Amino acid sequence: MSGPESPSSEKPEIAALVSAGLRESDMALLLLDEAGLVLTASRGAEELFGCPPNQLHGVELALRFTEPDELRDLAAGTSGQPDGTAQFEVRHTMGDILTVDI
Repeated sequence: MSGPESPSSEKPEIAALVSAGLRESDMALLLLDEAGLVLTASRGAEELFGCPPNQLHGVELALRFTEPDELRDLAAGTSGQPDGTAQFEVRHTMGDILTVDI
């Protein structure tokens, strides 16, 4: 099937909409690659970490946490609550330590 209604032509448009929605969110949302590097960050992430989202691109997210190994363990599924959540402390660029739920 081809044309404007084909599934393959919808994917880039859907991806662009999802990415735009993520970037505009007031919640701290981050899209990571398999290595834990930030691909996209929201405006809420800017407030949480104290830097523009583009300064987070390519950064290993775990390094923004006070206990990076605990975050890596959560990502690997070896720690956290039974529902996959946990509480962590993150460093704001101004030096503040903030508690977040993941």
